[in-house]
Amino acid sequence: MALYLTRFSYTPETWARLTKNPEDRREAARRYIESVGGKLHGFWYAFGTCDGYNLWEAPDNVSMAAVAIAIGGGGALSKFETTPLLTVEETLEALGRVSATGRPEHSRGASPDSGRRAGVMLGGKPATEEPSFFRVRPSTLGTANVTLFPATVDGPRRWKGARSRHGSRRECAR
Repeated sequence: MALYLTRFSYTPETWARLTKNPEDRREAARRYIESVGGKLHGFWYAFGTCDGYNLWEAPDNVSMAAVAIAIGGGGALSKFETTPLLTVEETLEALGRVSATGRPEHSRGASPDSGRRAGVMLGGKPATEEPSFFRVRPSTLGTANVTLFPATVDGPRRWKGARSRHGSRRECAR
């Protein structure tokens, strides 16, 4: 079975209800996951951007999606994010399959840092000739942040004319 990490935040109304009538929410979480043949491995509250974290085991993505939809649709949470987790063995298998993905020959043997700055060519043209390109930056195991830059590259470490996520123009240095 696959493991999943969820991050959640309660609504202010839920916190008010829990303050008046404290209860152990692990049992409710356990009932949700057990209804699809899974298991709750952990339930923690936290300081920071999320109110809590859960570690679940579910038979498959569809089962976990059903749990996420049921919990998210209940109205008690303002945020519920699910991340599928990979074991070390699954990651090693994925690393072994990288050569089968057709990764361009010129990127083999690149420095470990260069993958964080790599511009992917569009339309078979180098990024300096194309008005936009993607930058893929690994974030956590199994995911990546992908950013579209409507700009040209000025050297290996600078993107000029990129827009921030709020729309303001800025230079991105690496």
